[in-house]
Parts: sequence; C-alpha cells; structure tokens
Amino acid sequence: MRNNMSEVKSFDETVVRATESLQIQRNDDKSEKEVNQLLKDYRHENLVLRETVVRLQKELKETLTHQLEAKEVEEKFIQDVEKRYRTYKLEQEENQEKLKKKHDQLLQRYNALKRSKLGHLTLKYWDFRKKLRTRVSK
Repeated sequence: MRNNMSEVKSFDETVVRATESLQIQRNDDKSEKEVNQLLKDYRHENLVLRETVVRLQKELKETLTHQLEAKEVEEKFIQDVEKRYRTYKLEQEENQEKLKKKHDQLLQRYNALKRSKLGHLTLKYWDFRKKLRTRVSK
C-alpha cells in the first residue's frame, strides 16, 4: 500500500507540476499575447506619430513659405510707397516753386500798378467798390 501511496503522491505531484506548468504556459501565452498586443499598439502609435510629424513638417514648410512670400510682398509694398512718396514730395516742391514764382510775378505787377498814377486810382476805385458792397450786404 505504501508503494501505492507513494505512487499516488508522486502521481499527484506530477499532476500538480503538470498543472502548474500548463498554468505557466497559459500565463506565458497570455503574457505573450499581451506583449504582442502592446507591441502592436506601440507600432500603431509610432506610425501615427510619424504621420503627424510629417504632416506638421509640411504645414511648417507651407507656413514659412507663406511668411516669406508675405514678407516679400510687404517689402515691395513699402518700397512702392516710399517711391511714390518721394515722387509726390518732388512734385509738391516743384509746384511750390512754381507758385512762389507766380506769386512773385503777381506781386511785382501789383506793385508796378500801385506805383503808377492810373493804377493807383484804379486800386482806390476797387477798394471803394468793395466797401460799398460790404455796407450794402449788411
């Protein structure tokens, strides 16, 4: 009987070891599946991140290109405005010189008219008319 008992014990131990071994294998299978799933998830996330990086790089290049184009347009606009301003300023100076010349000529003519006898009488006549007009309009 002892033999049978020891055989049963050894059989029980063998069964327990086999069961433990199966559980370890199952755990290893589960662990392996979990690791595989984690690896799969990691690869997917890595792929998504790479795609995101590529997309962001393209957007950055486009943004930089647009900024450079905008800066070029802005510089051209500023140059154009400065050129127009210089041209306008030169035209204004020329017009101012012309007006000053014309004013000087008219002043000379007025002074010449004022100094002559007939011109002096003409100016007094027009001053008198102006006074009459202001009195009548009031």
